[in-house]
Amino acid sequence: MKKLVVALLFISQFALAQKEIPLYSVAIPNSQKPTSPIDTTLTKNVGANKIEILNGVINPTLTIFLPDPAKATGSAVIICPGGGYSILATSHEGYDVAKRLNEEGIAAFVLKYRLPKGGIMIDKK
Repeated sequence: MKKLVVALLFISQFALAQKEIPLYSVAIPNSQKPTSPIDTTLTKNVGANKIEILNGVINPTLTIFLPDPAKATGSAVIICPGGGYSILATSHEGYDVAKRLNEEGIAAFVLKYRLPKGGIMIDKK
């Protein structure tokens, strides 16, 4: 019970919807000075839709999407956007999903995670 209370207090510090919090700020193990662009967002047209993809993530974060308190169910999920192990499909596989879950009263946390990249990692295996 004590752990639950501590976790809820931690989350309540970030109770504003869509707040991005850093997960940690130390250097990436086995990394080098980036030789390619980092944290670059590109917008692409896919049919009638525009999607955002993120490339070169070196600072992982968690973006919090909280539902309207009147709709909140007490449920929560962590969303890890896909992208074929090279990019993160942040809009349609991340933020759009989080917003849709919020409409159903579900809290969502979108994880911006790092992927191995030759311009950042010494050995990307």
